[in-house]
Amino acid sequence: QMPNLHKKWHLENTTLNPEFWDGKILKSDIQQKLLQHAKYFYKQTELQAPIIDIIIIGSSAGYNWTPTSDIDVHIVIDFKQINKDVDLVKNYLNNLRTTWNEKHNIKINNHDVEVYIQDKDHPNRSHGIYSILKNVWLKEPKLEGAILDKDEVLRKYRDFKSEIVSAISSKDPD
Repeated sequence: QMPNLHKKWHLENTTLNPEFWDGKILKSDIQQKLLQHAKYFYKQTELQAPIIDIIIIGSSAGYNWTPTSDIDVHIVIDFKQINKDVDLVKNYLNNLRTTWNEKHNIKINNHDVEVYIQDKDHPNRSHGIYSILKNVWLKEPKLEGAILDKDEVLRKYRDFKSEIVSAISSKDPD
């Protein structure tokens, strides 16, 4: 059952995570490590669609980070270059991502790095979007209180629930 989502949530940090950022500039060693991991992952997929961008979204690209926040790295491609059935491609790539992330325990400064492949037409609702490929903000986060996005929480809940149900039904503890 979903918790009551009527409370307002206020951002507590006044800076981006200093482990990754010098002010609003991504540290070059972090940028290089993230690019290396993303490109290695993408090479392993053997997909032929060209990379449009590699971005960071989520709490590590905003003011709502915590000491345990992961780093969400998205490789942006055009799903239609793989197959016209974008939903089929999305499902395939989600399974590929899940398997790869489970097998590769990638950390930077003790933070998990989660690599995703995202369609170029997928809207990002993240407060901050940073291109590590181009080393620029695509959407600079703002330091202000935010109202919890109920639709996004429900989407995340459903994604986690689906992964949990799948893990339980597989009877494979790993």
